[in-house]
Amino acid sequence: MSKSVTAPKLEDVVADMATDIIKQAAAGDPITLGDAMNKARHVARKVVTDGRIAPALEPVKWWRSHAIVGALNAGAGALVAALPTLTPVIVDLASPEQVKWWNAAVTLTGVVWGVVGAAVSVGGRVNTTRPIG
Repeated sequence: MSKSVTAPKLEDVVADMATDIIKQAAAGDPITLGDAMNKARHVARKVVTDGRIAPALEPVKWWRSHAIVGALNAGAGALVAALPTLTPVIVDLASPEQVKWWNAAVTLTGVVWGVVGAAVSVGGRVNTTRPIG
């Protein structure tokens, strides 16, 4: 079952709850304003606890949020891309040509990692259906 709250799903739940209230009102006494408010609160409580809606309102753990995980990966990618400029190169262990290619590979890896992380973060934010808890 999808955890997202869609307009048709919400309409169905509210219609079901409102039908119950209308049936109760039609069966008996006139309703005062206070009774109407209490019934409205009761309907709201039933809507948010209904099995069709409640899963979408449950918070997701922060480490399962695509927006947060993507942002963390974008930051990690930026750090990896900056690594060649932040660390001293030991030229004795490799030729200058090997160092140049290694630095380019590390930078490219970091940039790709950061772009993918940013894309995951934006996708997570755009498609979010639940709060972070």
